Parts: sequence; structure tokens; C-alpha cells
Amino acid sequence: MKLVFYLVLLFINISCKNNNSEHTINNEGKLKVEKTEEVITINDKINTETRKQVALEFTERLKKGEGLASLFSKIWTFIYHEDNRCTGSTDGKVTYGSNITIDNKLRIKVKNNSEYAWACQKKESYYYEMTFDLRENLKNWNRIELQSSEYSDGPNKQENTFFILGAGESDYIKIHIDENNLISTLKYNSEDPG
Repeated sequence: MKLVFYLVLLFINISCKNNNSEHTINNEGKLKVEKTEEVITINDKINTETRKQVALEFTERLKKGEGLASLFSKIWTFIYHEDNRCTGSTDGKVTYGSNITIDNKLRIKVKNNSEYAWACQKKESYYYEMTFDLRENLKNWNRIELQSSEYSDGPNKQENTFFILGAGESDYIKIHIDENNLISTLKYNSEDPG
């Protein structure tokens, strides 16, 4: 009887190894099952698809002017970047402790650097506090479109990061979605193509 039992276990062990999983018998004679690479791959695909759904939902809500707070992590980061031919680059970054802030005007301290302001007179760099209203900025967009996977969350790209395009090719939003499938970073980028 023991021989039949061990033959069955040997068969299970061989067939499981062929399926990228491993079953072994511990010292107490109990069957031990270990996670497989295949399961991890399936979980990664599910997580990627879930995050893409969050990005699609974010894009749809932007189009409809709906609230965004429920898609955001409680603690999230806003990054602002603008390149302008006259004023140069304006950059700022702030972390908020509430997801509700995304649906309101945002206060952010930015630095202006006119080093690359080629169309106007250069000035000394300076800091100031600005108000950013996402809905107001979207009024200038001629479309709101989640970029295809070749630009968003694809191979050799930033993992769990998606781009929403609008206002020609000059303005876009970049979002990063965390392990809880919530947006943890939003970057608003505006380029003056000049």
C-alpha cells in the first residue's frame, strides 16, 4: 500500500514540475504546494488590467467633468511642469494628505527658470505659489484620450503609469497607479511648442 502511495506522489510531483509548480512531501508526510511562476504571471496580468481600467475610468470622468477623488489614494503627489518660450520652465511638486483635494483648486509652490526662454528676455529664477485648477486647464484641450499601450504602461515604460493626452501634443496628464489600484501621482505637463 505504501508503495502505491509513493508512486502516486511521484507521479504528482513529476506532472506538477512540468506545469511550473512544485509539490513536495514534508517530514510529517504531508503534501506541500508552493506558488508557481505561472500564478505570479496571471496575477501580474490581472493587476495590469485592473490598473488600466482605473486609467480608463479616470479618462472618462475627465471627459464628463465628474469627481475624481474616489480614484485617488488618500496621500498622493501632484507634479506640475510647464515649458514656455517666454517664461521658461515652471516646476513644482506637492504631496496632499487627502484625495478630495483633486476635485478642488490646488495650491502649489513652483520655481520659474527662464534659462530656456528663447523668445523673451531672461530673468532671474524665482519661486511663487500658484493655483492650479484641473478642470479649468482641461477647457483648452481639444480631446481627452488615454494613450495607447505603446506609450502607457508598456514594455520599457514606467510600470503602472498611464498618459492622457489633450490640447494637441503639447499638454498631457501622467498618472501612476499604486498597488492598491489608486492613483498615487498625477503630473500635469504643458509644452509651448513655439
